[in-house]
Amino acid sequence: MKNMYKNELSLSYLFPDIAQEWDPDKNGKLTPNDVVPGSAKRIWWKCSKGHEWVTKIEHRTRSKSGCPYCAGQKATNENCLEAIHPEVSKLWHPTKNRDLTPRDVMPKTNKKVWWQCTKGHEWEAPPSRLSSGGSCPYCKNSSVHKENSLGYCFPDIAHDWQIVKNGELTPSDVVAGSAKKVWWKCSKGHEWEAPIRRRTNQNSGCPYCANLIVSKDNSLAVRFPEIAKAWDYEKNDGKTPDDYVGTSNKKVWWNCNRGHSWIAAIQQRTVAKTGCPLCRPNISRLELRIFAEFLSLFSDVSRQQKIWGKEFDISIPSLSVCIEIDGYPWHLEKKEKDFQKNLLCEANGYLLLRVRDKRLGVLGENNIFYQEKDRDNNLFLIQNLVKMILVKSSLSEKQMIKVENYLSLENYKNDGLYQQLISELPGPGYDKSLTVTHPKIAAQWHPTKNGKITPDMVSVGSGLNIWWQCSNAHEWQSYLYTRTKAGCPFCSNRRVTPENSLARLYPEIAKQWHPTKNGKLTANDVVAGSGKKAWWQCSIGHEWLREIEKRTKGKRGCPYCAGRLLPKESRVDSV
Repeated sequence: MKNMYKNELSLSYLFPDIAQEWDPDKNGKLTPNDVVPGSAKRIWWKCSKGHEWVTKIEHRTRSKSGCPYCAGQKATNENCLEAIHPEVSKLWHPTKNRDLTPRDVMPKTNKKVWWQCTKGHEWEAPPSRLSSGGSCPYCKNSSVHKENSLGYCFPDIAHDWQIVKNGELTPSDVVAGSAKKVWWKCSKGHEWEAPIRRRTNQNSGCPYCANLIVSKDNSLAVRFPEIAKAWDYEKNDGKTPDDYVGTSNKKVWWNCNRGHSWIAAIQQRTVAKTGCPLCRPNISRLELRIFAEFLSLFSDVSRQQKIWGKEFDISIPSLSVCIEIDGYPWHLEKKEKDFQKNLLCEANGYLLLRVRDKRLGVLGENNIFYQEKDRDNNLFLIQNLVKMILVKSSLSEKQMIKVENYLSLENYKNDGLYQQLISELPGPGYDKSLTVTHPKIAAQWHPTKNGKITPDMVSVGSGLNIWWQCSNAHEWQSYLYTRTKAGCPFCSNRRVTPENSLARLYPEIAKQWHPTKNGKLTANDVVAGSGKKAWWQCSIGHEWLREIEKRTKGKRGCPYCAGRLLPKESRVDSV
């Protein structure tokens, strides 16, 4: 009875198919009748194809594993590296893999082995890497050797190697095309970090010598000290002329000695030699000369007038004529924008004449060219411009007489006005000054806080930050271009004064100002109509948060006393 029970628990009884693969020779006297299916004992097995392997009994019964060779998990004569990839097998190292051969491993094996290429380079890598197209890392420069090192291939660049900061690493230890970042030091002592391949493949050198990074000898302050004097220290976020190279394209704030503040790229100042746009407004002497002469011929001539949303240098609405003066080099990059103006005028039935610097070339059909050397003697040019208007426009008899007389002149007709316009620069000109265009705003110009700048020197669209004083003696500072939309911020209750504060206008509400929860802010520091939220405390001690204007305009009192909110001591949070 005991033997029968044992046989019923044996491997041969419970797993007869697996028991058939029991190796009868390599397991000694042990048979499938002598072991149970869950045994951890390692046993030799032999499949129907004659493959032999060792594994635990429980691995066969529980994991349902079979022959690892038939399953492609172990190398055979049919699936080994030598059979599948004979070319890769030729790179197998003859001595460093001990007894292991290409017949003992499969192509997808990830275990590292040694290889040797035809040039004698030796390296370690799994067969799976070479089976997937990998090759000698030295031949393809992914690993360093003598012939592909930085020191061997680029001795001049290797001369810039920073010996101290790169530790024990030397130019002989890195591939010439490596992406590794290392430290360099040029002959002038500049030190920087950069990938090796940037120096070898892109032929880059010292970024300090190339003015790509600021140093003590290429900064704006050192190279252009006069321009650096116009640096605006208040608006540049703590940066100084020492923090940028003299040819940087970084846009920064400047401040001229007349108090004008503007933003421009550093290289615009140092390379293009531009100055203050307010001291040198965007208007040429030629434009002023044409404007002055045309005023003697046409009564409705305008300068820098906007039509269809675009500003034109000179316009004559009665003749449907616009004139653009295209200077060099400012219009080099504006060809497309200028061409769009041509199309806009054509679509609206206007004649657009262009007076262009000869270096700019032709744009459209109606071009008159001038040369820089003749810029102060342009009577002949203006007369040609008048002739073009005569041919292409319909003039009245009175205008015809004026034009014919003008074409016979040997001197300028309106030189006095031209000289006046020139003398008024750098201001906007007599017809564009704040005093003329917006006298009421000009009347609020602060009498003492704007230095030498006066309303006659600026236009309403200026970016200057100006001090103002209203009739109630309130003083404030704001940009000129904002004044047409806003008046005194104190009179309009946008800023607090002793007269419009919460404490002054609503003393009873101000009594409920919370004594501690509003920080340093008091009822004297806020306007009565402010949308700012503040903490309040009623006479009973209730505390709440509410906008100031809701208290003053909405007449809202304590929400707890009014029964709109339940005091904390009366709440039932949970049962």
